[in-house]
Order: sequence, then structure tokens, then C-alpha cells
Amino acid sequence: MTETMGHRAPGLVTNRMNPDLVMMVCTAGHVDHGKTALVKMLTGCMTDRLREEQERGLTIDLGFAPCLLGGNLSVGIVDVPGHEKFIRNMVAGVSGIGMTILVIAADDGVMPQTVEHMQIMTLLGVRRGIIALTKTDLVDSKTREIRIAEIREFVKNTFLKDAPICPVSSKTFEGYDSFYTRFVEEVSHIRREQALGLFRMPVERVFMRQGFGMVLTGIPVAGVVRVGDELELMPGGNRGRVRAIQRFSREAEEGFAGQCLALNLPDMGRMEPRRGQVLCTPGCIEPACIVHTYLTIVPGLHLPLKNAVEIKFHSGTLELHGKIYMLEKSEIASGESGFATIVLAEPAAIAPGDRLIIRRPSPAETVAGGEILVLTRGDRRPSRQIILPRLERRLSMTGRFDPASREGLAGLFEYLLLDEFPQGSSGEALARSALLHMEEARDILDTLLQTGVVRKISAGWVIHR
Repeated sequence: MTETMGHRAPGLVTNRMNPDLVMMVCTAGHVDHGKTALVKMLTGCMTDRLREEQERGLTIDLGFAPCLLGGNLSVGIVDVPGHEKFIRNMVAGVSGIGMTILVIAADDGVMPQTVEHMQIMTLLGVRRGIIALTKTDLVDSKTREIRIAEIREFVKNTFLKDAPICPVSSKTFEGYDSFYTRFVEEVSHIRREQALGLFRMPVERVFMRQGFGMVLTGIPVAGVVRVGDELELMPGGNRGRVRAIQRFSREAEEGFAGQCLALNLPDMGRMEPRRGQVLCTPGCIEPACIVHTYLTIVPGLHLPLKNAVEIKFHSGTLELHGKIYMLEKSEIASGESGFATIVLAEPAAIAPGDRLIIRRPSPAETVAGGEILVLTRGDRRPSRQIILPRLERRLSMTGRFDPASREGLAGLFEYLLLDEFPQGSSGEALARSALLHMEEARDILDTLLQTGVVRKISAGWVIHR
């Protein structure tokens, strides 16, 4: 058992346990506000695994730790960096997350990275969380109450407006039991999502394990993977079979979307995989470098996002330079939204429905986020007159930030039949375009056929009415 000065981590997962992993949870907050210490007190795990991180007391890369909820259930906690220079790793850590722990130190209160992390989580679609007021041993009771009031004001118009605020101290352990209890309660209120879709996992890390060969780690954004499955690495196209799967260092026969996985693929070929590529069901992803999106600009941005400027594009574990082109007006100001086209420096393994973050290279800051609506293959950017009506139709039919809902999928099928398959499509081609297995698509198609929105034109072929 891992204990520190008499404190036993309430979420400790011992070597003899192999609990079911419910979802991934991320920490967020300003540098040196106690995120890593909080995770250690909860789980017994030290997530700063790099020597440089331990020497500097600063989380650079993503750290992972399992946290027992009780019974045979656990969550995986992603400890993300707080320093501004490591924001790109923070964006990667939040992808695929079901809940957050926002960490704010009682001696500092809300700080610049607190604000930016909240913006990123909001833009990437995180919708549930809990707030830890850390380092309470450094302040008196009056200051503690002032901080709680400041935090409540800070989150009043965000997805954390009703989240519990839990004072804790990693020095005295005061408040840890009640924090853990509230944390378990919050997780239990979140509906576990079904792992719909074709398998896709943005690559986080790649390493060689002696006697096993290549191992790739990440958090899948869709689907299920099983031992023996063939997967494709995109961009690139190298293929290999999954020899073994680990979920938090424990052997498993399968892994799901939202779980931290390590996949052993010894026969992936000579080209070494890299962070930002995607492991996926073969044939489901065709890389593209022209992205059409609906963006929301972060509140409080001093300079508007202007047309034809250089930007940094983040999606999953990917970070690429690009150039943005506005489709409705020459600039989008703070708090506004609008359609835009992004031309990336190189093709990326992304898909409609994926979320994205836009950052300004100088001054370095998060400026916007949104959802990929449509991709254009090749290097010719379509005109505003052609692409804008398609984007408006796609957004109105599928909604925002919930492309995997039943209503969103029905709208997506309608959009595909109107815009991409106007002369009809087989069910298999439609399912593949929606990144679904045919058995997952069949129920949606049956509903659309029953309502008359979609009609059969021959065996296995459908067309929009």
C-alpha cells in the first residue's frame, strides 16, 4: 500500500486489482497549484515520470494514474501541464475526457493558466467537473472563504457553475476524505457513453519494449479495439495487428473510447510512428489539410482573429501550423462565432465531428475553438460561395458538440445524402462516411426510412427524399 506520512491514498489501485475503467478525468489549473500532489494523494501515483519534471517540480508531459471509485470501478486521471509553454500537451490531455478536476491554490486564487485551461476545456466540450481549492494550509479561514467566493464568481457562467468546491491540503491532508467522496459522487452522475464508431486513437507516445516491439499509447476518441485487430496508422498507411493491450499497466483483451491504452503492434513497418498520428480501423480515415469549421472566439480576447493570419491548430494530440480564412467577415471578435476555413501545413488524420483549438503563435494564447464540420481533400480551397451553404446545412442538421447523439447521427446521415451522395448511396458507404460500423448505422437508417426522410431505390441503396 502506498502511504505518505500516515495518509493512505483513498483511490489506490493495488497490483492485485484489475478494476473496470469507467472514463478518463483530467486535472486543470495554473502551474504550481498542486495538481500533481492532488493526484498523488488520491491515487498514490507520482505522475511526474520525467527526470526533468521531478527536478523542476513542473509537469511537462501528460501523466496518467488510475483512481479506484469503490467496488470494481475506477477512473483514469490525466495530470496535465499548467505552464503556458506546455499548453499543447494540455490540449492533448483533454481530448476524450469525460470530466475535469479544476485545481486552484488558496494562496494564489484564479491565475492566467486557470483562465486558459477553462477556455480550452469549454471549447473541447468538457461538461462536468469538480473544483479543488488546494494549499489551504497556507491561508487562514477568512482568506479561504474569500477564495471560494472568487471561484464561484469565476465559474458562474461556465459548465462548472454548479460544481462543488472542495478545500484540501496536500500537507495536512485536511479535506481529502470529503473531496474523494464528492469526486466519486460526481463521477457516478455521469452516464457512461457507449463506444460507438470505428476505432480511432490519437497517438500520444511511442516506445519500444524489449521482447514485445513497438508500443503506442493514447486515449481513443471512438470505437473498440481487441487483441488481434488490424489497425492502420494515418497519415502514412502502415498496418499492423494488435498483439497485446494494456489499460493502466494491466493486461486486457479489449479497450474502449475514453480509456488510456497501450497497444503492442510489433509489425507496424519501418516508419516510426509519431505523436499526432492516429491509429484507426483500416480505410476509415483519409488525411486532409483543408478544414472547414464553426469557431467560437474566447471571451476577453484583446485582439480579434483576423482573416489570412498564421495560427497553430490543435486536435487530439496533433499540433500543426496553418492559415485561417474567414467565410463571413474579415475578423471575428471576442465572444463571437463564425465559419472559417483552415489550411494546414500538411495533411492530418482528422475527421468531421472532431474538436479543435486555435492558438495564436505570437503573442502565444488560445483564441478560439470549435468542431470540424467538413474536410476538403487535395490542395484546392473551395470558394466561399460553394462551401458556406454546405457548412450552414451541416451545422443546422447535426447540431454542435454532440455528433454521436442519435439525433446528431440522423442529421449527419441526412447531410451526407444531400451533399456527398445526392444520387444515393449504399448503406455501407454511408456508414463508413459517418465513421460507424454498419450494425450501428442500421438503426439510424431504419428510423429515417420509416419517417420517409430516406427512401430505398434498390437493394441496399438509399436516397434522400
